[in-house]
Amino acid sequence: MNQSYMEEKEEQSEDNEEKEEQSEDNEEKEEQSEDSEEKEEQSEDNEEKEEQSEDNEEKEEQSEDNEEKEEQSEDNEEKKNKVRTMKKKKNKVRTMKK
Repeated sequence: MNQSYMEEKEEQSEDNEEKEEQSEDNEEKEEQSEDSEEKEEQSEDNEEKEEQSEDNEEKEEQSEDNEEKEEQSEDNEEKKNKVRTMKKKKNKVRTMKK
């Protein structure tokens, strides 16, 4: 009887150890799962930042294009003014010759 009791106690002890190990394994798996989730979120954040960076680059290019067009427009306006001035001078000279 005493031996049977001791065997049972030992068996219970082994079961408890096994359960403890299982519990630790589960905890570890839970941590791994959380780590994976965190990495996934980080990856999504990085993707979003990359897209934002590309958008900013595109806006910068657009801004440069607009600046270039503005300069071209100013140049064109200047040329028109020069042509007008030249025409006026020619007309003045013609009128003076008459």
